[in-house]
Amino acid sequence: MLKLINKINMAALFLVCSYYTHAAQIEPNGDFRYRHESTTDETKSSGQQERHRHRIRARIGAKIKIEDSLKLNFSLATGEGDAQTSTNQTLGYNGSVQRGIYIDIAQADIKLAPHSDLKLGKIKNPIFAPGRSDLIYDSDLTPEGLFYGYENSLGEGLMFFNFGSFWLSEDASNKDLGVFHTQLGYEIKIADTGKLKTGIGQIAFTNIKGADGTVAPTLKIGNNSNDGGGRFNFDYRPIELFLEHSSDSISFYAHYIYNGEVKNQKLGYLVGLIVGKTKVKGDYSVRYNYRELQKDATISALTDGDIGGGGTDVKGHYIDLSYQVFNNATLSLVNYISSKNISTSNKSYNKYQLNFVVVF
Repeated sequence: MLKLINKINMAALFLVCSYYTHAAQIEPNGDFRYRHESTTDETKSSGQQERHRHRIRARIGAKIKIEDSLKLNFSLATGEGDAQTSTNQTLGYNGSVQRGIYIDIAQADIKLAPHSDLKLGKIKNPIFAPGRSDLIYDSDLTPEGLFYGYENSLGEGLMFFNFGSFWLSEDASNKDLGVFHTQLGYEIKIADTGKLKTGIGQIAFTNIKGADGTVAPTLKIGNNSNDGGGRFNFDYRPIELFLEHSSDSISFYAHYIYNGEVKNQKLGYLVGLIVGKTKVKGDYSVRYNYRELQKDATISALTDGDIGGGGTDVKGHYIDLSYQVFNNATLSLVNYISSKNISTSNKSYNKYQLNFVVVF
């Protein structure tokens, strides 16, 4: 069945691209990543705390311009089916079997007016995240639903408004689960090359309290508080504050969330710095951030899947050293120095990654 699904996915992408070759402008794109990863997890029993593995990620897609006000975006990616915050596949897992390919992006971009856009489908995440913060959503997450964006000049800068309505779980036997994410912000130029972007947001997860995480596996309980039987104890409606200052040479950013639906373990924040950019051969960049994400600040299943082993109830440092070895290829060394279960046992969790990435 998996082989048949993979063949159908590939055939669908090929047919769409072939059909519009003469009538539309097609821009193919993709990337490949090879990763060596070493993890040390203090919560594991003796003899099982260290894990070393090699992993791959491959994505291929196309952006299709039907006309000025209508574009399509498709992408297929590796993954493990229900792993919504990862497109990795581990080499050697279940032997040298054929690996699955899944629909990662299938979206329509509609220009409603000069200053407003609508996106529909399985979408490359359009919610603004300062410095690509993954405090709320993992960078691999492609939400499903619709997004409306508006931006227009205001005074010396640019005002923007974002609204996303995304599905989390649709089940005929249970209440539908989803999230509404609203952002309002302002961007202003600083000097010749700098920009300052700041704003506020509201995230409202629907029908979460009492929901059974075992029925909705993509909304697994993770580290969130539960009743011991797999049901969420609380609702999650965090507010967010964000700030990003970017320039050609150095950028800094901050992200803060607060879930007023709970009495304790309700805060999360991330602060970071970026030096340099990797665009052409010989370029380099250094990225650093520190975060603390308390147990019930947001939904655990959607946040970054690396630091502290993923989810909430974590804190720690992220360090990324990248070098552009070719114009389209980057070598990076990433280090996560973190802790998990910080509300209770506060155990260390460290991870090292060496990545080779080719983009076209």
